[in-house]
Amino acid sequence: WPVESKTFIPPLLRRLKKGSDQSPFMVISAAGAVGKSALAKFIASDRTALLWDLGKQNLGDHLVKGTLSEIFDFEEAGRISNLIANGSLALVVDALDEAEVRSGSERLERALKDFANVAGKSSKPTIIFLARTETAQFIYSLLSEIPTIRAEIPAYEIDFFNREKS
Repeated sequence: WPVESKTFIPPLLRRLKKGSDQSPFMVISAAGAVGKSALAKFIASDRTALLWDLGKQNLGDHLVKGTLSEIFDFEEAGRISNLIANGSLALVVDALDEAEVRSGSERLERALKDFANVAGKSSKPTIIFLARTETAQFIYSLLSEIPTIRAEIPAYEIDFFNREKS
């Protein structure tokens, strides 16, 4: 990650797909226990973004707006949804692999389409997805097939720390 921190040593990120700076999405993958959640927390803090851990949540239709409506009052949920839609507020979504295990691939697909409905027309990275490798590949493939997403999605993989960083 390009930002230096005294309390966080960013992992090594290997670019898998160059993608575009105008993509509304970014996908970050890694093996289990490599630091996806720590990176998610750091990115959310660094970017003043919302952090959403889906590890214990059931997925389904209208996930984004439905959850925002449960957390915030009607007006605030709409305001936050609009900020995400126009790229003014980023959303870091962690543990999609765990959500897939809980809910299944079909519900993950529906949830991803909901994320695309909310932020798919943004012209800057708005939603950053973190998941284990297989789920991240599924996320990348599914989002890449949505016709309204015009920019290629950047994809990264968290590498293991080398001796110097560990």
